[in-house]
Amino acid sequence: MIAGIELGGTKTVVAIGETNGTVIEEIRYPTTTPAETLRNATDWLRERGTPAAVGVAAFGPLGVNPRAETFGRMLSTPKPGWAGFSILDAIRNEFP
Repeated sequence: MIAGIELGGTKTVVAIGETNGTVIEEIRYPTTTPAETLRNATDWLRERGTPAAVGVAAFGPLGVNPRAETFGRMLSTPKPGWAGFSILDAIRNEFP
């Protein structure tokens, strides 16, 4: 099982699927605070098993340089509470 999380400005989509691109199941819910939004995603995924990989798409820019302090963090965004939030840590804490 692989997973995808699309963090949109107003809604979040979480899906599980197979490596060939087949989507098995998905859920949609409002994007709220970073902690609540990622907790909803990881709780839903955990109920279905442990994903072998998790891909993330986000409404704002993410730090993508693995050598930078901002790696895995949401960078500048007007959405309250999201700037500086570590999406990578939120996922790694649930699925090390």
